[in-house]
Amino acid sequence: MRKRGVLIALFALIFPLILVTSSPLASAATGDSDSAVTFNGSSNYLYVTDSAFGYRSSFTIQGWIRPTDINCANTCTIFSHDADYNISIVSGTFQLWQYYNYNQLYGQQNTGVVPRLNEWQHVAYTYSSGAQKFYLNGQLVWSNTIAGWSSNPTYWSNYPFKLGIHYGTTYFNGQMDEIRLYSTTRTESEITADMHRWGPINASGLIAYYDMNDISGSTVANKVTGATSATTLTMNGTLTQTAIESTTTSSGFTTVTIPRTYLSANGGYKIPMGVSSLQLLAVGGGGGGGFDGGGGGGGGGVYQNSSLAVTENSFYEVDIGTGGRGTTGYTGGSGFCNASWNTTIVGCSGGTGGTTKFGSVTASGGGGGGGIEANGLADSDASATVRGGGGGAGGQNSLAGVAIGGAGAFTGGGTTEGSGNSGGGGASGAANGSNGTTSAAGNGATGITATITGVVYGSGGAGGNFNTATLATGGSGAANGGTSSVGPTTPDVNRGGGGAGGGNGNVAANAKGTAGALGVVILKWALRGSASLTLSNAPSYRTSTTLTATTNTASKVTFLANNKRIPGCISRTTSSNVATCNWKPATRGTIVLTLQIAPIDTNYSSTRVDMSPIFANKRSGNR
Repeated sequence: MRKRGVLIALFALIFPLILVTSSPLASAATGDSDSAVTFNGSSNYLYVTDSAFGYRSSFTIQGWIRPTDINCANTCTIFSHDADYNISIVSGTFQLWQYYNYNQLYGQQNTGVVPRLNEWQHVAYTYSSGAQKFYLNGQLVWSNTIAGWSSNPTYWSNYPFKLGIHYGTTYFNGQMDEIRLYSTTRTESEITADMHRWGPINASGLIAYYDMNDISGSTVANKVTGATSATTLTMNGTLTQTAIESTTTSSGFTTVTIPRTYLSANGGYKIPMGVSSLQLLAVGGGGGGGFDGGGGGGGGGVYQNSSLAVTENSFYEVDIGTGGRGTTGYTGGSGFCNASWNTTIVGCSGGTGGTTKFGSVTASGGGGGGGIEANGLADSDASATVRGGGGGAGGQNSLAGVAIGGAGAFTGGGTTEGSGNSGGGGASGAANGSNGTTSAAGNGATGITATITGVVYGSGGAGGNFNTATLATGGSGAANGGTSSVGPTTPDVNRGGGGAGGGNGNVAANAKGTAGALGVVILKWALRGSASLTLSNAPSYRTSTTLTATTNTASKVTFLANNKRIPGCISRTTSSNVATCNWKPATRGTIVLTLQIAPIDTNYSSTRVDMSPIFANKRSGNR
């Protein structure tokens, strides 16, 4: 009898299965999902007034944005604290304002950095006693030191901190997420780390952290440890919360597209109940193009698996590789890429794309294209599960020797000796980039066609033509190169394509290299009914026990004991995905309970779920 008692106690402890479904955002468990707040570009914005947001000698403001308008003739404000700072998109570039010395304004500063339309990107601005830096996707893209700075602004610090507006009609149009304000100047490596992790909410110097995941009515709480409600953001207008991932169901399959690193408090994307195998596409970020006859960016690595084993109800880290920066300017100046050209100068190279990760699978980002006179860059991770392509070499003009393409799964296009040589094309995970010559820039290599979507991902960007108006083309979905008469194009959104090299530097607008595209993770699995089972009490012979089945979709549930249907427990229709019945075990000893799940939604297939064996004890007491 003592052994049986142990079995019953053990069953009571371990048998109930906890079910958390991967349902729409509104019903997801706290900490399971990642979401953003949508700004409509015409009336809504978030704000808070508190001394915590007052003037500081050093600070960092950062977050993820997805702009759906970048023309912004009337300014699209991202972050604003009046008489302190304002970071916005104006007429197609990131621009900012910074106050100093009591109430002096250091004008309107145009970074020249072009935002990506309809694609997630991470922006960060750091300030320290007149020193300014602007980062895009964790890479420094602009810097400046304010001439005449002697002190910080002290005019009036009680202006509201705002997201999505400054004043008037300077509304932001798009989405924002993961907004953080620090009282310190974060380094490039710290900003990069913040891009790909939720929290920590007790980080040194962290003043405010709005993850946009758990909202209440029209407010967004500050997640920093010890933060008070005085730092809670309030929405002026309608607060709309949107899931980061998009989900479609068709012909018995669910497809989930994750366009940006998935940041949830519980550690990533949660595999739904009933999913043990799925199709996976993981694409690294594309490399950026180089400046002034620059090389094309390499395409991101492309990983595919038609039957990847996963664990239901488990969280998987999902990092999406960002696109490498596009560049303008030459190396050797006092700030980032702000030197003037001379015969010994080197053009700024494009940034290398970021590595995409799903669980233990990694796909490296494509290498950045070299600026004029510079070699192409290697992909982001030589040890990745699959590698992206190397960046194309920059063209040659004044310096002796030839430039070589960057390494990767395949090598970026190089150059041949000669004045006026154009940039090489970016490589992909399938082919080398083409070499640049004195008559033509190198074409980018075509990437890999995905089984899930039928779309080509990870193509290399084209090199920029330094010498003629002949246009070089990027691989499918990647960018075409610039020439002396036209600027380079931009790669398609979320396809991991390389940016293009800019054309001849005599026309600055055409010489600018373009940024690489963000990578992506796409998951696809067959829809099957599934369920967990709980019992109201440890079962005893001929004693009533309530069986509760919780399903992943509306279903009819039949309960079986030792492969025999339980009377009164046949084809029980779920209510809110729950079906119950009363069961009196007809036998003693070991019993296997089984659930037959017949989903009402015809997209789901029927399933039989066998539970772990249980033990029915002898009934206590006399008849």
